[in-house]
Amino acid sequence: MDRFEIFKELKRLVEFADPYYENSIFNPFQVMISELFIKTVSYLKNERSQFETVKKNNFGELKLTLKYVKDKVIYSTLSEYGSKHYPVLFLPTEPTHISQLTSVFNTLKNKSVDFLVVTNRLPLYKKIKKEFSSIFLPKVLLNPHRKEIETLKIQCKKVLHNFKQNLNYTLPLEYIYSILDTEIEDYVNLYFQFDTLLQKYQPKSVFVGNDTTKEGRVMTFLVKKRNNLKSFCIMHGSVTGEPLDTFHQVDCFFLYGKAAMDDLVKNGMPSERLKISGAPYLEDFLFNKTGEIDIVLKKKLGLTSTRPYILITNSGPGHSTSHEHYAKILDVIFEVASRFDDIQWVIKLHRKDNLNNFQDVLKKYPKHVIKIISSYDKDYPESIFTWLQGATCILTGASTVAIEAMALDIPVVTLDLMNEFKKVDFIEQHATIHVTNSSELQTAVHNLILHKDTYDSILQQAKNYSKNYFFKGEIKSSELIAIELLKDFK
Repeated sequence: MDRFEIFKELKRLVEFADPYYENSIFNPFQVMISELFIKTVSYLKNERSQFETVKKNNFGELKLTLKYVKDKVIYSTLSEYGSKHYPVLFLPTEPTHISQLTSVFNTLKNKSVDFLVVTNRLPLYKKIKKEFSSIFLPKVLLNPHRKEIETLKIQCKKVLHNFKQNLNYTLPLEYIYSILDTEIEDYVNLYFQFDTLLQKYQPKSVFVGNDTTKEGRVMTFLVKKRNNLKSFCIMHGSVTGEPLDTFHQVDCFFLYGKAAMDDLVKNGMPSERLKISGAPYLEDFLFNKTGEIDIVLKKKLGLTSTRPYILITNSGPGHSTSHEHYAKILDVIFEVASRFDDIQWVIKLHRKDNLNNFQDVLKKYPKHVIKIISSYDKDYPESIFTWLQGATCILTGASTVAIEAMALDIPVVTLDLMNEFKKVDFIEQHATIHVTNSSELQTAVHNLILHKDTYDSILQQAKNYSKNYFFKGEIKSSELIAIELLKDFK
């Protein structure tokens, strides 16, 4: 089964389960769809033998408990905002959510609109607490909702038993139950935490960072149960080739441009719940291109504008790239890099990637000249646009960075050795130099340096694609989003 088939089966399971939870706080199969999907894909494609069941690591749980005790004691008392009501509530959980929403925060601030930012990620809270009204939400340590948890688990067993009896299936149902059994407690505790927040601060608009992941899913499910509330979200990365992006449940889903709108409507999303806003995080970058390598990168990495600079931005192994495929991708990159001594090669790691994935290739190529930078290294610029400036090209798989590079007129090479990157529209529309083996990658690099005009038609297609992908209107994206958030206010 590929990931599209797996997701189709999971949607069928969700629909089968719905009637069982009519009188419950939520349908776990629906609310946990992202976790079930990603873990099931990994189980079936990559590491079945390592995941016969999902088990909690007791030592890891103890460390987390101690951390949250410290967080709660130190920070929770600093972030109390009394009983004041806030018209707009934001729920970011990733650094990219803050990057995406900062211009929206500032727009609302300039309009003197009260809003509250709630996060259960301490680094995010520390980053924004001085500038915006913010609350840090520590994890629930005790379990005051045992009855609800046990009831949901019993129903989960019943659903899976009946699904197994009545329908043809290919999903690993025992493994799926082990995910539900292990993780459902966190979802229930979040449900009641968020319910208290909504009652206390009485927002009219709730904007989540991503409505397919844990916090966003739970919060938007709660919002759907209230008649006087409306939920919002903006697209996270590229929506094409990602099955989860057909399963949004917010009332209003903001999109960067027409390409995403067309793709989601084609895949069944109701057009009335979609709105093209443009990308607020691009306001400071898209139309201020320098074309020069950043001074920090020059100083710390020794980069120079006199030699070609290739930026490598893969997303690491996961539900769209198998571990086997990623290992092969790295091997090909290091092999080709060894043939071009004059090129400056830089790998900017994705948050979910780490050097453990590089152990074999680093042993194979001990004299490599590729610079590898962790996404958590605070000595380097955070914005990917800073890294893109001055690049000769970028090398990636199906990462959203490909589209961002196109917007800056930077050639994109996509590398797929095992035909895993299916239904990725910028690849299908020939907006990238797509290669499938070492020889093709070597040719692409050679031509981009010495015969760039070889790819004129592809580069023109990339320019057309990015214009269709990123909407630019007379009004800023952050302003359009703010108008929509406040539209129903008196």
